[in-house]
Amino acid sequence: MVDAVFYPSLGQVANGVLPGNGQDNLKLVFSVSLRPSELARLAGAVIEVWSNIPAHDKGVGEWGATPFEEPDEATGATRLSGFDCIGESLSSQGEASLKRLFATFTIPARPADYTFTYRIRYPDYYQWLGQNWNNGTVVIPSTPAFVRTHEPTGVAGVLSTDVTWKGWAWKDDNS
Repeated sequence: MVDAVFYPSLGQVANGVLPGNGQDNLKLVFSVSLRPSELARLAGAVIEVWSNIPAHDKGVGEWGATPFEEPDEATGATRLSGFDCIGESLSSQGEASLKRLFATFTIPARPADYTFTYRIRYPDYYQWLGQNWNNGTVVIPSTPAFVRTHEPTGVAGVLSTDVTWKGWAWKDDNS
């Protein structure tokens, strides 16, 4: 078994967030965090996302591998984006000593459902980390989960889908 923390995790439904500003693309960033000793143990292997998420080398609905890589300093891919929640906190696992790798997808900003799992590609075999009925799902809803408005009604936002949400909204009535 691999001693690593993946986000999103297997068995989880990760809800993508459509950009509310009319952008054509959505960026999904997957991450894996490993201790240096585990990274050394996996030397020569490649950790991958196996999915039907469109990528530069595969079209919609095609399955294929996307490797986890070092963060790209030029694009600032050092945090999760495209998902509506942050994965498991690593602070209890000594976050500073963990190595984080990322797999990034730039996909059309439209509703879709995708499935993914993780695998490790060794020179002569694959180690699949998911199992039947325990892979992950990415759901891009048809509308943003939270829509901002700038109307003078004092509405801070409108929930447009069924979500679990906690927060505050207030109206400044100038009194």
